[in-house]
Amino acid sequence: MDLINKVENQYNRGDYPAAYEEALRIRDKIGNFRKCGLETGGEFSPENLAFKVLRRNGYLGKLTQIRHDAYDHMMSLSGGCGPAAGIKVKIG
Repeated sequence: MDLINKVENQYNRGDYPAAYEEALRIRDKIGNFRKCGLETGGEFSPENLAFKVLRRNGYLGKLTQIRHDAYDHMMSLSGGCGPAAGIKVKIG
């Protein structure tokens, strides 16, 4: 939960590339953690129970939303930067 909150803080500070990469890393880490737990301890392994707590409390959804929003900011025309980095178009 703390790691997801830290990614949220990165996103809120406007560090979209770092937030996106960290969200991917945490998603993969949680997935591997759960997979390993299911293989060794089954449905009631501590790893799977931790996954279920994260999902039930909305942290997995929050992580996914941060990842999507950070990607959208990075791929926008301004690239997640301030207005000074915008693209100027001359009309006429």
